[in-house]
Amino acid sequence: MPVRSLTQSLLRWPEPEQILHQVRLWAAQVAVEHPGLERVGLFGSYGRGDAGVGSDLDLLLIDTGSSGPQHHRLLAWPLAELPLSCDALVLTPTEHAELLASGSAMAAALQRDSRIYAALAGTSKLTAKRSAPDGSPAPSPGSAPLGEFPRGAPARRHRP
Repeated sequence: MPVRSLTQSLLRWPEPEQILHQVRLWAAQVAVEHPGLERVGLFGSYGRGDAGVGSDLDLLLIDTGSSGPQHHRLLAWPLAELPLSCDALVLTPTEHAELLASGSAMAAALQRDSRIYAALAGTSKLTAKRSAPDGSPAPSPGSAPLGEFPRGAPARRHRP
């Protein structure tokens, strides 16, 4: 969603707050359309809070209704409506739990670098959730955001 300035020959990248707001709106909308959606999470640069020019979205969708190979799962989601290109991973809650139980280095890194939005299944209500995986209180502002994410590279899906 870079924007060309009418007075300069430069592209301006949107502020991270704008992107996060649009992702929250998108997540609320798809929660209505996908009643099995339990969680929407961001990891990578937007999850850590250090996104900049050229950053893409790294998205995790936990959906009870997902089945089949990852590339088929991605087709069910309107990822092209997101404001930036997106790497997405769609998992069932069981798959998510199994991957977290593996204790991999990737799962630990994603727990450090993630921001989770909890979607209430079947509703358009969406709330930011900032708490440690063990249920302890949320970190103080400015500390590393926590979340629960599986290991493995997300599937790549770009806007057309």
